Amino acid sequence: PVYRQQEALVIVLDLSRSMDATDIEPSRLVRARLKIRDLLQRRSDGRSALVVFAGDAFPVTPLTDDVNTIDALVPALTTGMMPLPGTRTDRALDAAAALLEQAGARGGRVLLITDAAGARAPDAAVARLRQAGHRLSVIGVGTPEGATIPAGGGKVVRNAAGEIVVSRLDEGALRALADAGDGQYVRLSVDDADLDAVLGDGAGPVPWLTVSDVPGLTSDRWREEGPWLLLALLPIASLAFRRGLLVLALVSVMPLPRPAQALDWTSPWHNGDQRGARAFDAQDYAGAAHAFSNPRWKAAALYRAGLYEQAAAVLAPLGDTPALYNRGNALARLGRFDEAMALYEQVLRTDPEHEDARHNLDLLRALDSRAPPPDGERDGDDSRAPAPKDPDGSSSGQRNEGGDAPPQGAGDEPGDDRADDPSASPGGSQQAAEPPPGQDPGEASSAAGDTPPSESDDARGRPPASGDDVSAATADSERAMTQWLRQIEDDPAGLLRRKFRYQYGRRASGAAADGEPW
Repeated sequence: PVYRQQEALVIVLDLSRSMDATDIEPSRLVRARLKIRDLLQRRSDGRSALVVFAGDAFPVTPLTDDVNTIDALVPALTTGMMPLPGTRTDRALDAAAALLEQAGARGGRVLLITDAAGARAPDAAVARLRQAGHRLSVIGVGTPEGATIPAGGGKVVRNAAGEIVVSRLDEGALRALADAGDGQYVRLSVDDADLDAVLGDGAGPVPWLTVSDVPGLTSDRWREEGPWLLLALLPIASLAFRRGLLVLALVSVMPLPRPAQALDWTSPWHNGDQRGARAFDAQDYAGAAHAFSNPRWKAAALYRAGLYEQAAAVLAPLGDTPALYNRGNALARLGRFDEAMALYEQVLRTDPEHEDARHNLDLLRALDSRAPPPDGERDGDDSRAPAPKDPDGSSSGQRNEGGDAPPQGAGDEPGDDRADDPSASPGGSQQAAEPPPGQDPGEASSAAGDTPPSESDDARGRPPASGDDVSAATADSERAMTQWLRQIEDDPAGLLRRKFRYQYGRRASGAAADGEPW
């Protein structure tokens, strides 16, 4: 069975104003945030939570195994977002205990990162934490000498008597908290010595690390039986001690010489379809057709290369709807309108909603009703071949004058064979295609080069519009969407500030801060 660590850790960060002191550069809070991020990088297993506090405590995240979510919020934490000044460590410890109880964690840990124990002694909160089976460790931030607290505008915080306040690290009180919580106390360091001290395996009745069986998940554990083969090799190995026998064995296994061949460094690592996809993406359609073994992809490359006769021949054995439709496109390019119309009609019998086939069929019928041109002109010029419809509702003849360039979208081989074509666009009128082996989906969607990725207008039930109108409408829609997205606030600090104020306002027992407001 699969096991995973269920260790629960609640990080409690002090956001009182004293954490802005600069006795350690650049400030206590900045160094504390960096230490939390280092801690999160070390936690590959287990669940973590984050609580912040000043005059009151607020959970930032519940217990989760997604440390990336916590890591993304840590840089936004500032002292100015707290709705109530002060240092109520007791409320922070009670909030951490509540998170552990809600998650059903046993033997959890609480890591307090602060510079003081607070005016109101949190001994009762520590006792409740220990009674629930959890431990408390403390990382002290700052220096015993202390420093002034910035107040903005070049000023510093003063007390009620007008004296400058100097915030000092109260190591004695913090060490007493850690001892009462059966944990470790350490001062914040520039290396990982502090994390090693508070996260190391502790000795005591409560286990620091717990594991649990993941229901319904198992893994293979291989049993090595290879050494038994050595017994069978021993008699053969003993013959190697006879003079000359080893050389004879080496000569007997040497391969016979082969004619010299050019070395293709990509051949050992890619199959034919993968090499064909690379060539197709580079617009080397003839090379792609030669490399592809998949008949649909080969036909797509032949169509792009202008080899319509060969593309139709490759698609002839395939009888599904995309193959019939694409073969009809190839025959239409060859001027064989009757055969192409028969294939389009067969497609519509299978899929009456195939708007591209209906469009091309109507186009061929319109051309076939006209007076036929002279034989020489018809045989030597395929400019009278129909220009199949593109996904944007326009015909390729409107953008490819004279029919020299192959049609795109609904009339283009790679754009229509959505079931297997490596250049198929996921937004086309056909079903999205799986990219060729070894090719990323992003490469597959761009392999068609100029094939528009948007769904055709008529496939969505709207009348076709010109390419310029579609482009202008798309640009306007993108600009409107960009302006709308810019109105959405993406500042995590502002969101957390409003969240804390909302939670504090809903608490009927919320009172003014006790002791100093820093």
